Amino acid sequence: MSKRFLSLLMALMLCFSMLPSVALAEIADAAAEKAQSGENTADVYIVGEDPVVQSEEDDDAATAELTAEHADHPVCGEVCTHMDENGDPIHPAVKWTAKSSFDDQFITEGHYYLTNDVELSAAWVLNGNVDICLNGHTIKRDVAHAIGVPKGRILTLYDCDTQGRGKVNAPNSNAGYGVSLDESTLNLYGGTIIGGKAGVHLAQDGGTFNMYGGTISGSGTGVLMKYLTSNSSVFNMTGGTITGNGTDTNDAGGVYVGSGTFNMSGGTITGNRHTNERINGAGGVYVYTGNFEMSGDAVISDNSITIKDGTKYANPAGAGGVYVRSGTFKMSDNAKVTDNSITNNSSKDVSGGVYVGDATMTVSDNVNITDNTDGNVYLSAAKFITVDGELGETA
Repeated sequence: MSKRFLSLLMALMLCFSMLPSVALAEIADAAAEKAQSGENTADVYIVGEDPVVQSEEDDDAATAELTAEHADHPVCGEVCTHMDENGDPIHPAVKWTAKSSFDDQFITEGHYYLTNDVELSAAWVLNGNVDICLNGHTIKRDVAHAIGVPKGRILTLYDCDTQGRGKVNAPNSNAGYGVSLDESTLNLYGGTIIGGKAGVHLAQDGGTFNMYGGTISGSGTGVLMKYLTSNSSVFNMTGGTITGNGTDTNDAGGVYVGSGTFNMSGGTITGNRHTNERINGAGGVYVYTGNFEMSGDAVISDNSITIKDGTKYANPAGAGGVYVRSGTFKMSDNAKVTDNSITNNSSKDVSGGVYVGDATMTVSDNVNITDNTDGNVYLSAAKFITVDGELGETA
C-alpha cells in the first residue's frame, strides 16, 4: 500500500513540475511578441527568466495600498502629538484623496494630497473645510493670492515630505498672498508659505490663523493682519518659523498687526527686515494697534531695521525686534527678544529690541530682552514697564 501511494505521489509531482515550464514559456513568448509589435505590455513583467502576470485587480490593489499608506497620518503630522485632557490624540488618522490638479477653481470639502506641482490660473476658493497635504509639491499662482478661504471655512495645511519641500507660493509683490483669510481660519502644521505681498493675509473682515508648525518665508511681510475697527483678527503662534521676510515698502518684515490679537507662545520670528526712510515699523513684529503677548519659549531674534536716510526725519519710531505703537505688550515665561538691530540710525527714539509707543508693557517670570543694538527697550514719554509678580533669576 505504501509503495503504491509513493508511486502515485511521485507521478503527481512529475506532472506539476512539467506544467509550469510549458505555461511560462508560452507567456514569455507572448510577451516578447507584444514587445516586438509595440503592443501594450503593461500587465506583463519579466523578472529574470520568469515572467510575472499582474492583472488590473492587482494594479487596483497596489494603488489602494499606496493610498492607504498616505492616509495613515492625521492632518497635523505623521503622528498626532496634540492631546486632549484625557491624554488622547485630538486628530485621528484620515483617508486622503490623491490630487494631481484641481480643474475647478472651487475646492470641495475633503482631505487631499498632491501628487505633483500645481500651477494656478485663478485662486483656489474653498467650498467647504479642506485639508491639504502638500506632499513635497508646490501650489503656485503668479498673479495674485493662491488660496482664498471664505467666510466660515477652515483650511488645514501640512507637508508630509521629510525634506520639507512643500510650498504655497504667490510671488506677486503687489497682490501676492499665499493664503488670504476673510472671516475664516487657517491651521498651519507644515510646509512653507510664500507671498510677494504677504505670506498669510487676514483681510478686512478678519479671521483666525493658528500656526503650529511650518515656515513663512520670502514674503513682503510674513503675516499681515489688516487694520479693523472691530479688532477681530487673531493670530495664535505655538510653533513654526517666520523668517527671511521684508521689503522696502511694508511696515514689518515678520508680522504686522494692524489691529486684533497676536498670541505667541512658541516658535521663532528671526531674520526678517524692514527698510524705510522714516522707519515707523519693525523688522520682527509691528503692532499698529492691538494686543501682543509673548509666552512659553517664544523667540524674536536677529531681525533688523535699516533707515535709508538717517537725517531726513527728526523723529523716526520703530524697533528691530518689536514695535508696539498702540495697545498692549506682555511678556512672560521664557519669552526672548534678543540680538535684533538697527542700522544707519541718527535718532535716539528707536530701539534695536523693543519700542513702546502709546502702549502698555508688562513683564514677568524669566523673560529676556538682551543684546539688541541701539538699546534693548525704548519707552515713550510717561510710559513705564509693569512687573507682574516676581521676576525669575534669569530675567
